[in-house]
Amino acid sequence: MNKGVLRCITWSNWAKVLTPNLPTDKSKSKFMKSRTQNGYALKDWFHTAISEPAMYEFAVQYGEKGSCKKYVMYFRMRTMGSKRAGSWSSNLIFHKTVRKEVDEALKQGCCIFARQGTVKGRKKTDKARKLCKVADYVGDHYDYAWSKYIWRKTKGGVKMKHRHFSIRKKGTTVHLSHNEI
Repeated sequence: MNKGVLRCITWSNWAKVLTPNLPTDKSKSKFMKSRTQNGYALKDWFHTAISEPAMYEFAVQYGEKGSCKKYVMYFRMRTMGSKRAGSWSSNLIFHKTVRKEVDEALKQGCCIFARQGTVKGRKKTDKARKLCKVADYVGDHYDYAWSKYIWRKTKGGVKMKHRHFSIRKKGTTVHLSHNEI
């Protein structure tokens, strides 16, 4: 993601933010039982405050070892930051369809990773303006499975559903995006 308007974004490293089981290693103290998802959430992973404008990408990884591919499934844009109280997960994953998808991924033993993209600028409005251009570009050029068709309707007024996305690993089929949700 370093073409055109996307050059202004500085990305953080991927961080494991939701896991189906509490880690058993020394990172155990960094996780807590999630109130909004069926799993354990990272307590704090932001490099900047949640009130700052930023873009967030969420990816799913099958298994907890960390050697598998990450499948980017959702993005969330916060052009003026968040003014709501609550944890990062309740502020960034608040749409009910996306929450269902996250819960289904956690039930299948997948971990959710996230990264934060920030833009440079002196004023919050300058950052927000750059992020609006990024949001338009991303919406036109990238296909995120969990966000496709959430707010869109067909010409007949019927709400469209997510596209189905599955992977096969070692003879097991894992559904990362569902038709019926």
